[in-house]
Amino acid sequence: MNVTKLDQLLYLKTCTSNKISTECKYLEHTEIIPKSMKQVLYHYLEFYGRYLPLQIKVAKRLLHINKLVPIYVNQQTILFPIRPQRSPIQCYINAKHIVAMHAINNHIIIVFEQQIQLIIDAPYTLIYNKWKESLLLSHLIPLNYAID
Repeated sequence: MNVTKLDQLLYLKTCTSNKISTECKYLEHTEIIPKSMKQVLYHYLEFYGRYLPLQIKVAKRLLHINKLVPIYVNQQTILFPIRPQRSPIQCYINAKHIVAMHAINNHIIIVFEQQIQLIIDAPYTLIYNKWKESLLLSHLIPLNYAID
């Protein structure tokens, strides 16, 4: 797992195959990790000395939300989910690298830096609100906690 380039992470997505694996898309390359999404999140947070349940609890308290809670990893990596934890296909998007979003029919096209695109089947308002919550969290955590 390439934790040192976590600042360049665009999104994490569950691979649709027979084996449990997670696709990690960075600005310059894609990495397939043979671990579940939760294990990958734990590993990334552990590298920065953080604990996933604690990060979720802090975000819930600061944002006053209970579902689809964004996860603060560092100042350049705030991951927000677009599907519930129990969903077989999960996707966490880094809010800091989103440049634009377009709605076409029932799909959302998220444009990242370097014109990298991700097509998602989700409501536009959900993605937009989660993006705003994630950016707000990136400002609230350094103000309320002595990190970064």
